[in-house]
Amino acid sequence: MPIGRLGVLLLPAVFVTTSCATSTQSASQGRSGGRYLITAEELAAAPERNLFDAVQRLRPNWLRPRGTETALGHVPVVVYVDGMRRGGVDALSSLRLDEVTEIRFLDGPDATTRYGINVGGGVIEVVTKR
Repeated sequence: MPIGRLGVLLLPAVFVTTSCATSTQSASQGRSGGRYLITAEELAAAPERNLFDAVQRLRPNWLRPRGTETALGHVPVVVYVDGMRRGGVDALSSLRLDEVTEIRFLDGPDATTRYGINVGGGVIEVVTKR
């Protein structure tokens, strides 16, 4: 039985819809937020008292400088809290775990797209309960 013109047009839409549903379901399952996200649930189970120590244990790669090395060294990771730039990763030490809703890591290209230049080493975005 031939598919016909309408079937050929609808087939890609069905494939894309099915693929998106599957990846959304798998990303939302489980306790871990994945490679680029730390959830409030993960933080609630963490024994650490401050955010720096929790990130160091849960996603240590986030704290490492990355990107192209310049004459001054690697480009550092920058921390933003509720959309405001706070500085380097040491700024995480001043935040308590119970204040945080989620933490997200943006790699250099994504960070530069969102926050502009000078964040090529990546950004740790912290969303608080405030």
